Amino acid sequence: AQTPLTSGMKLQTLNYIVTVDLGGRNMTLIVDTGSDLTWVQCQPCKSCYNQQGPLYDPSVSSSYKTVFCNSSTCQDLVEATGNSGLCGGNNGVDKTTCDYVVSYGDGSYTRGDLGSESIQLGDTNVESFVFGCGRSNKGLFGGASGLMGLGRSSVSLVSQTMKSFNCFFSYWLPSLEDGASGSLSFGDDYNNSTSVSY
Repeated sequence: AQTPLTSGMKLQTLNYIVTVDLGGRNMTLIVDTGSDLTWVQCQPCKSCYNQQGPLYDPSVSSSYKTVFCNSSTCQDLVEATGNSGLCGGNNGVDKTTCDYVVSYGDGSYTRGDLGSESIQLGDTNVESFVFGCGRSNKGLFGGASGLMGLGRSSVSLVSQTMKSFNCFFSYWLPSLEDGASGSLSFGDDYNNSTSVSY
């Protein structure tokens, strides 16, 4: 599976970005190999930064499912991120949801609850992909919809798509010139790119 990778300059971020289909809606995500959880800003949002395009709304998706705090998926998040108190209902929506908090080295953060949804990566559709529905987000994300976590833990996109792509992904970084495009590929076909295998 392959998707275009571009500079985030147009979205006021110095990071590289990809656009994926999440539950039938295009979401522009910052590519991050140093973190695990993939997340997007979600409705209803308590405190969201200004992003280009609409926020993801789980209430209008027929394939979205809530991840509950007593599930094994929620416990995997505890082990992967070191979070505690994930069932406190901090988002003010539902005390049974699996809440998360992720902080980054630059002081940026996202808080919300876990859900699962279908995600399209190139020509490959992945069902029941677990991601964060960010209800309170702040930081240097520019106008992106959220972030794609390509780390090593069980909640990362790489680990969740292991059956489809065998834990291989590769990337070809484009120049910062307007219109320049590289690629982010999943699977072991990684010619002319930097590859990572977990």
